[in-house]
Amino acid sequence: RTSRDFAYVVTNDHVVNGATDVVLSTQTSGPLPALSVQEDTADDLAVIKIAQPTQALPALEWGDSEKAGLGETVVAIGFALGLQGEPTVSNGIISALHRDVGQRWMYLQHTAPINHGNSGGPLLDLQGNVIGVNTLLDENAQSVYFAIPASNAKQEVDALIGSMPDRK
Repeated sequence: RTSRDFAYVVTNDHVVNGATDVVLSTQTSGPLPALSVQEDTADDLAVIKIAQPTQALPALEWGDSEKAGLGETVVAIGFALGLQGEPTVSNGIISALHRDVGQRWMYLQHTAPINHGNSGGPLLDLQGNVIGVNTLLDENAQSVYFAIPASNAKQEVDALIGSMPDRK
């Protein structure tokens, strides 16, 4: 999400994990220090506010996770294992809707591989819309990954942004 002055980066709370000195690294803009970080530990979401760089960052649009269907092809994006360079891009399908994993809301279960280091990235539909925020994997199973549905994440992200200080 972006504005003229700021960009907001959505990730998992466990990615920033209480950090007060967050710096994002981009291939086009170099290091971008966070102006503010808001975390929701209960729902494993975080928003990082940065000054909009001279070359504006591309923004992804929220999709409608309620329209996701079983067997729908999805794409997960992240930086697996902290490797440098291009992001990791993997594809899979929605394998279950409204999966109860004992958290506040029901998750999207999918088969697009996420690994340590690329949780917090988007789960995209084939139109490039964010339908989830990748957050969990089942280490006791193969190809079982979970994303917070966009319908829930968007509401919480809007609340986190609304609670951020206005300082520049």
